Amino acid sequence: MSILGEILSKIEEPNEESFAVLRVFGKSRENPFILLVSIILSQNTSDSNAIRALENLEKLGLTEPTSIVNAGLEKVLQAVQVSGLGKIKAERIMKLSEFLLERRDFLEKICEKGEKARDELMQLRGIGPKTADVFLLIYCGIPTFPVDRHINRVTERIVGKKMSYDETSAFWKEKVPPEKYREAHLKLIFVGRKYCRPANPRCEFCPFNKSCSSSKITIR
Repeated sequence: MSILGEILSKIEEPNEESFAVLRVFGKSRENPFILLVSIILSQNTSDSNAIRALENLEKLGLTEPTSIVNAGLEKVLQAVQVSGLGKIKAERIMKLSEFLLERRDFLEKICEKGEKARDELMQLRGIGPKTADVFLLIYCGIPTFPVDRHINRVTERIVGKKMSYDETSAFWKEKVPPEKYREAHLKLIFVGRKYCRPANPRCEFCPFNKSCSSSKITIR
């Protein structure tokens, strides 16, 4: 294992108290549609807001494609707007639901697609690489390495240059064994939130400070 991988292995794995959305993903693991909706709701928002939006959908009985489509866009928007970017997310959930009503076996068979699964998911409107990778990792157990804004920021500061999504994902795939991808993904988000903040990073406490090309800016 690489030095960075060893550092990651020593970080305590975040629990539901620090990652409330894990409760949602855990409950949704047996329901691929709700899991995908949960991931969409978690985009660019806090865990608590994503959970509130999902709970709103559940209270209204909007938990499967048919009920979503029958309810209409406005009702879905009212439920999810608490998560931010409400109109965009509501439209994505609606388009996803409409597609799944036409292709009812799509999510049931997606895990069987192997390497093609990611490309097929990303053909759906609003499903980008991160959403596809999180879904495939959690639901299918396919060894993807999802990258969010926190992971990208941590990685760029470690290496000292701008990194694309695919570059960041590949970087950590080289540092961490496949069976540790999910754990490493969560730990890096935790580091980004707690230490490697966008402004005023707490480099002196960051577990990567001795391996980070940017830590010398604040470490004395």
